[in-house]
Amino acid sequence: MDAFDQQRVSELRQEIASLQRDNESYRWQKRHTASETNRNELRRLRLLAIKEELLRLNEYPKRIQ
Repeated sequence: MDAFDQQRVSELRQEIASLQRDNESYRWQKRHTASETNRNELRRLRLLAIKEELLRLNEYPKRIQ
């Protein structure tokens, strides 16, 4: 993995940690406003996008460098 990919993975890990903290806070709430529910869905979609990006970063054979 090249330096760019390593840096990107590090950034994505930080973003995942932030999203996980937000999800934990959301789970502890008993009631959710429509806005909170929408933000929760956006977090879910962002995590899926991160998953796809990580899969692309780890594709084999590796993209031409």
